[in-house]
Order: sequence, then structure tokens, then C-alpha cells
Amino acid sequence: MALEKVSCDFCGSTNNIIVASQTDLLYKTTNELFHVVKCADCQLNFTNPRPDKDSIKNFYVQDYSFHNTRNYIKKLFDKIFDLIANSYFVLIFNPFSILNPYLIQRIKPKVSDPVLERIKIFKKIKKQKILDIGCGSGTNSHFFGAKGCLKYYKKFANVVGCELSETARSNLNKLNILCYPSIDKIPISENNFDIIRMNWSLEHVDKPSQYFKFIKEHLAKDGMAVICIPNNEGHVYQNYPDCLELPIHFYHFSIRDIFKYAEKYGLKIKKVKTFSYPGLYYFSSKFYPSLSHYKNMSIFDAWKMNRTLNKSNSENGNDLLIILGL
Repeated sequence: MALEKVSCDFCGSTNNIIVASQTDLLYKTTNELFHVVKCADCQLNFTNPRPDKDSIKNFYVQDYSFHNTRNYIKKLFDKIFDLIANSYFVLIFNPFSILNPYLIQRIKPKVSDPVLERIKIFKKIKKQKILDIGCGSGTNSHFFGAKGCLKYYKKFANVVGCELSETARSNLNKLNILCYPSIDKIPISENNFDIIRMNWSLEHVDKPSQYFKFIKEHLAKDGMAVICIPNNEGHVYQNYPDCLELPIHFYHFSIRDIFKYAEKYGLKIKKVKTFSYPGLYYFSSKFYPSLSHYKNMSIFDAWKMNRTLNKSNSENGNDLLIILGL
């Protein structure tokens, strides 16, 4: 493993202080300790030093879920558990603790997919042109699931992917979806995208500034860019500082950071929403000691927690959805 020390992507400063330290508790690829620093000038949080571009691939495990396709049996069970988990029927299963891992992680707040919403609005006017940066295998997407991926969007729109993983690109080729390995490989002729999405991928990139610049130059005049990321000022990350996905998360953004990037690159904020769901607490309890008290969460506990989280309208949700325009 080779580490590289980097300056702040937003302002270029080399002055920073360590705010958190953690090894890879989630995937257990290493015992190496990594540090998250805060820029002393603009307050951006980032992993520093970090694995260089040749080393980082070693920290994405072979079965990293969004780089691989799901088999038909798993898809079927996922659909069944999704239907149960997001209805009152979930309460019937409360005594059956064996089902906790399958149901709790699927209890989610009502957050609509802005990409699918726009596709439906414009379907009679114009077939949307979509670029999904960090699209994975194109068969599943974080939070939005099977109906929030390129394979599903392809039924209604013209889709293009951008994905570093060779495994994922191979899967996309089988789906006849054009996919580039990086944004700098996307030809100039591929522009005026109606939708550019980065679905929990911006925190993984080397230089976020390059992506905001790319969005500014490639988004259609009336288009939208959808950015979904962990919210570094969310409840989990503020109260449980060891709950970090290191080293594969290079950046740890707040709402303020995205506003500053948008202003710097001439982009307008159209929508901001934070949200949380109990599955993050339950899943993380297996790996992060500070969250271990959530291990015994029942389905009923998760259901109540989700109702409470849904009623909260603050900026402290653990995930952040922002829509940008020109």
C-alpha cells in the first residue's frame, strides 16, 4: 500500500488538523490506521494521507455489492422483504428475530427518486439523457434499489454510465449500456446531459472539484445534477466518530461544503434534503463498537425509530440529497 498526502481540494491549503482516526472496521481489508483531517482554512474534512490511485482498489472487497449483479432468487427475496418492511405487515414479524437482518435494513423513509420523477414528468416531451457517475453494475443502487439504477432507467431514457470498477463495467456491457472508466474519458461530444447523478459516489473520488467543473460544463441548460452523499454533520457521524467508511471514503461532506462548491463552480442549489433510516444503525452495530447497543434492535424498535426519524426535519439526517442546476 502506498499512501499519498494531499492538500485541500477546495482551497488548496496544506494546513489541517486531525479530527478522527479509524481503521477499516467495515470490510477489514487492513489494520492500518487512517486519519480524517479538517482544513484549517475552509473546514473541508478529508482522509489524509490516503491510498494512492494504484492502491485504493485493494480496499474494495471482491464482493463489493454495487460492483456486482444480484441473482434472481436474491432479487425476488429483496422485493418481498421490501414490501413487508415498508408496510404495517412488518409488525407481524416482530417476534421472529431471525428476520431482523432482512427486514430492519429495508425499513426506509419516504424519499422519492428525483431521477425517476423527472423521467416521468418529461416522458411525453423529451426522452431524458442520463449520466450516472459511479453507477456500479447498473442493476442496483444504494437506497433507491433496483428501480433507481441504469438498467431500470434504460426502459424510459438514454443512459450512460461512468464507473472505475472493471467488474461493474463488464456487467454494464452485458446490459448494452455504454460506460466510461472515468469522466476524463467521456468525449466532448457527449454533453448536454439532462440528468447527471452521483449516487453516494462523490465521497469516493480523488478531486471533487473536477466533478463540479464537469457538471457545470456538461449539464443541459434546464438539466439537473443529483448528488447523494453521507452527511458528515448527521447524527451518527457527530455522535459516533468511529463510524467511518475508511479508507474508501476520501471526503466527508457537510451541507455547507456542497453549497461552497456549487457557488465556486456557478451551480444553483435547487433542493436540499437530509434523511436517516434505522438500517444504518442496525447494520453498523455489527462493525462499529460505539453502535453495538443497536445490535438487539427489534423490528418494532426499528419501525418506531423510522417514524421518529421521518418526523425530524432538521439538517442532522445521516444522508444528504442535493439537486443542482445551472
